[in-house]
Amino acid sequence: MTQSAMCIPLWPARNGNTAHLVMCPFAGGSSSAFRHWQAEQLADCALSLVTWPGRDRLRHLEPLRSITQLAALLANELEASVSPDTPLLLAGHSMGAQVAFETCRLLEQRGLAPQGLIISGCHAPHLHSERQLSHRDDADFIAELIDIGGCSPELRENQELMSLFLPLLRADFYATESYHYDSPDVCPPLRTPASVIVRQPRSRSLLAAGRCLASVAEPRYRPGGD
Repeated sequence: MTQSAMCIPLWPARNGNTAHLVMCPFAGGSSSAFRHWQAEQLADCALSLVTWPGRDRLRHLEPLRSITQLAALLANELEASVSPDTPLLLAGHSMGAQVAFETCRLLEQRGLAPQGLIISGCHAPHLHSERQLSHRDDADFIAELIDIGGCSPELRENQELMSLFLPLLRADFYATESYHYDSPDVCPPLRTPASVIVRQPRSRSLLAAGRCLASVAEPRYRPGGD
């Protein structure tokens, strides 16, 4: 994979056709969310980080308010830059899980199905989010984000930071709250082997997500997984 608009290589493949993992960050996040990872943690895997428009090296672009638009951009980029011989893995948390899921769907339609999909911190794509924040006024929106740990309390006290980050946060939360994949009864489940990270066994999100995934590995349990 060559360096391109959305994907930033964190470390390269060490040999030939090593698998390539593409990480999609959460709402409000950027590629820096995964920069503390060390190459030794994934010795046999190259890693690239996705940057959303409006932040980091793409801060000159307007943030997008649509999961499907973000996924279309990423799918186009991966199709153009990843060798067909390279096993591709997509992973994402929260909003990143939605983008990874939708990107996987688009690549499958193009005959370029990834080798694997890893998702966490997100409700099933055919269900609506139980928490809706994007319609709230600025004060309530920030207060709720602080309450759920989505941003630092210092943000509220710094008007310069607020003016910079609030449009990005609003765009992300609108995107994640408005995304809706048609019922599995209408759209076929993804064929790509998937792994779902959840907080506890028999998680509702795991059971629901299973309807959209044809092949789901044994789930992994982590705090904050769903």
